[in-house]
Amino acid sequence: MVIDPETRVIELDDGRLAENSRASYPITFIPNASADNLGPVPKTVIMLTVHAFGVLPPIAMLTPEQAMYHFLSGYTARVAGTEIGVTEPVATFSTCFGAPFMPRHPSVYGNLLKARISKGSVDVWLVNTGWTGGVYGVGKRMPIGVTRALLTAALNGSLNDIEFRTDPFFGFEVPVAVPFVERGILDPRNTWSDKDAYDAGKSTCRNVRREFHSVRKPCRRPCPAGSTEGGMTRSNTMPPMREANEPASTPATGALVQQRSSTTTRRPATPVQIIGRFGAPRPLRAALLRGLRCRCPACGRGKLFKSFVKPVDKCSVCKEIYIAQRADDFPPYIVILLLGHIVVPLVIAVDHAFVPPLWFYITFGSAFISGLAIALLQPVKGAVIAYQWSYRMDGFGASVGTATRTTRP
Repeated sequence: MVIDPETRVIELDDGRLAENSRASYPITFIPNASADNLGPVPKTVIMLTVHAFGVLPPIAMLTPEQAMYHFLSGYTARVAGTEIGVTEPVATFSTCFGAPFMPRHPSVYGNLLKARISKGSVDVWLVNTGWTGGVYGVGKRMPIGVTRALLTAALNGSLNDIEFRTDPFFGFEVPVAVPFVERGILDPRNTWSDKDAYDAGKSTCRNVRREFHSVRKPCRRPCPAGSTEGGMTRSNTMPPMREANEPASTPATGALVQQRSSTTTRRPATPVQIIGRFGAPRPLRAALLRGLRCRCPACGRGKLFKSFVKPVDKCSVCKEIYIAQRADDFPPYIVILLLGHIVVPLVIAVDHAFVPPLWFYITFGSAFISGLAIALLQPVKGAVIAYQWSYRMDGFGASVGTATRTTRP
């Protein structure tokens, strides 16, 4: 990967050496890392996939059965840069989303996931970083800012008490609205300029399903006791994707289940404590100094504001995303506090030294206070954003606090 020789900043947009770069670092760099590589029961499980046909929503909530299905099938796409000879996305199925790296039978990892999910109220989300607005060549890749905002919302519990709809193609539940995310992008049909082409997407789902069955090759390793596939790489108890006009069914019994309404709402949530941060704090002092200079807290070179107090969506230099920052009214409160500590002693000193008339305070005093407030507002807001970025607050990472998590039936 290309690195700036002076600043040592990684140039993620430079594809001269590789289209899909990888980096490694010592495990000691990870806060709260487990020496035995075994953590506690998770509160949230995220599965990432790349869908190249533009009909999969950017995020979806999975039931335990759907989670097992997607985990064992590992539906994703091979994209340019990941394999030699691949120049455009190709749908593929990689068991457990990493078949080459799984030394044991898939059922071992499937049972481990099932046990983890069953031990607690675990939310499982399928996040699509593939194409939106159309198939490959017509649409575009999912914006990284959208993916980050969705991941943050999934991790901090913001999605636990919002409205959901049932996807007509895949049968899972999709959020109707998410904070800091454009509402239209959550419904793939709204992103297609050619709605007729999207409505024909059921044939795409049919092709994906047909390809899934065609790649169900027997495992080369013996199937452990209790497995139901006799060595196959997928479980036959997982609900397949369905077309828009198909009823939901349970493949194990063939019995039809009652369809949910097109729009559903999660059950009342119960408060739980979300612990830990989404990574370690970044250097605070350097970030604050850069924010006070109205520069990007991450690199210190890009501009932080595109207008007076409106931050940029993305740094033009290091590509850090600022679309989800939440400074709100906090900077003006800080400016008022600073003005009080500056203006009051100054007025007392001037009054004792010169005893100016009232009109002096009304004219020159008002102009001085207004100018000082305007001059302080942008640097103070920059410092507030830098503080949020340093501690990975709000849109910059999951924050510590009390959130809501749905109690599963």
